[in-house]
Amino acid sequence: MCKIKLEKMDNKKDLKLFFLLFLTLALALVVVFLPQRLTLRRGAFLGSLSVKLEPASLNLAVNEEKAANIYLVQTSSQRKISFVDIRIDYDKNKVKIVRFVPSDKFNVDLTENSAQLLGQENGQARIQAVNTRSENDPNGPSAGQVTNGVASLLVGTITIKGVAQGSGSLEIKSDSSQIIGVDNTASGQDLVMQIASVQNLAYTVGEVSPTNAPSSTPLPVNSPTGVQNGPVLNFRIKFQGVTDPNVVVDLHKMKKVIVRVVKGGFEKVFGQVETRIGEGGVYTGRINLSGVPAGTNYAIFIKGPQHLARKFCENNQKERCRTVGGNITLNDGVNDYDFTGLPLEAGDLPGEQGQDGVVNALDFSLWKNSYGMNENEKLLVADVNFDGIINVADWNLIRETLSVRYEEEY
Repeated sequence: MCKIKLEKMDNKKDLKLFFLLFLTLALALVVVFLPQRLTLRRGAFLGSLSVKLEPASLNLAVNEEKAANIYLVQTSSQRKISFVDIRIDYDKNKVKIVRFVPSDKFNVDLTENSAQLLGQENGQARIQAVNTRSENDPNGPSAGQVTNGVASLLVGTITIKGVAQGSGSLEIKSDSSQIIGVDNTASGQDLVMQIASVQNLAYTVGEVSPTNAPSSTPLPVNSPTGVQNGPVLNFRIKFQGVTDPNVVVDLHKMKKVIVRVVKGGFEKVFGQVETRIGEGGVYTGRINLSGVPAGTNYAIFIKGPQHLARKFCENNQKERCRTVGGNITLNDGVNDYDFTGLPLEAGDLPGEQGQDGVVNALDFSLWKNSYGMNENEKLLVADVNFDGIINVADWNLIRETLSVRYEEEY
């Protein structure tokens, strides 16, 4: 009798132990698999793509700047890209990324030429851009140019500067980079793209320090396969009286300019070209010069939103052009020009009828009627030093322009 009771007790203990083991195992399975299932739902991959730096190699000298393009290439799925965060590691003691200009496929530059995001402090760059437009917008998120079933999307252009002699590479970190694509299925969610492969950029920095001429390495602008598609102009400018980006209000961090390309009887005008502020009050812009043939002897006019048109006839220009034409060469691919030595002159203010190409009494009236104000609509008219208030400092810049004889009417 006692033996039978003991056996029953042992059986009950075995059942309890079995139940506890089963419950533990079940909970473990829930803990392990449920988060993965949720992760897959929230971060499902739309497909794989490659991130490429082109060209794959560069030779440059100390203090020389050259450009490289960043491409996304989709081989398995042409999904539209709305956000990029590309991490690039490099040896900051040999080279530096000094600028990033997004392509026209991205309307918001999140990098904004920040020294920290460009990796100038630690050699770890974060190139970020986003397209905030609606999918129904013709300029909304895009998969890029599709050729033979392969889509290539130009993210933008980085400018690399030689710092010291040596060799190395710019390495794309696929594990920490993030690409967001627009899901065209019924879900319509923004989901993560998987980076399947990368193409890094190897560089060699020599000892010769050339003048800051345009990059001798023309780059493709639409396809990472090497197909050229006309000149692309990367340019840097300054606005008169604007030197410190730390005092610039958000309203003025992006400025649209008009670019006019002239040679002999040829003329091509590009309006609403975006420029963004960087170190030292330098604004950087990029434009595909569609319809402009590659060639020499060009002159480039740039007109600011509250400024006279300035004629540029050579790189690193420090004084007004002394020739009728120009000495600017535009090659197929990317052309880098530095026009910061001759800031755009302030004073041609936008009134109700727009700008008239001269500085005169009408501009004085626009300034006077806006004096002391800081509303955005007034700042866009008469805050020519971009400090967030319309005051005597703005008038001094306008008066300075009035005191100079100019013959470059736009």
